[in-house]
Amino acid sequence: AQVLIKDYIPNDEALDLMGKSDLLLVTINQGSGADGMIPGKLYECLASKRPVLLLGPVAGDAAILVQKFDGGWAADHEDVRGVKQSLIEWLADRPSYLSEEHKSGKDVSAYRLNDGIDRYDKAFRRYSRRELAREYCYLLDELYENDRGQK
Repeated sequence: AQVLIKDYIPNDEALDLMGKSDLLLVTINQGSGADGMIPGKLYECLASKRPVLLLGPVAGDAAILVQKFDGGWAADHEDVRGVKQSLIEWLADRPSYLSEEHKSGKDVSAYRLNDGIDRYDKAFRRYSRRELAREYCYLLDELYENDRGQK
């Protein structure tokens, strides 16, 4: 197994690397409000159709999203057994020929654990920046109208 850790890279390059990766790691900062955090990068990871290992609150919004789209696994930061189990399940689902292709030097970057998410799927599209911005606009309009009606 090989783990690549890179410094900051442009988003286009990051998306390309995600699409060529076997497993993606997303972390949620620990602390107050972590349950409600969903990093924007998680949406890109899910859309890349690559399995995701999320480190953060397993009952949090990000973990619920990973589960909803069958995008991978979630484990708390301190849950070593949970992370280990997630990796064991991920490895168990990989094709048996994968290690042979690694040995032979063949490109295995096209392997996908599952079909992932079609970024145009209606259920997934509602989480796009455009759709979320639209929802916020409706909410702000509603708040404005309610405030105006009370004066």
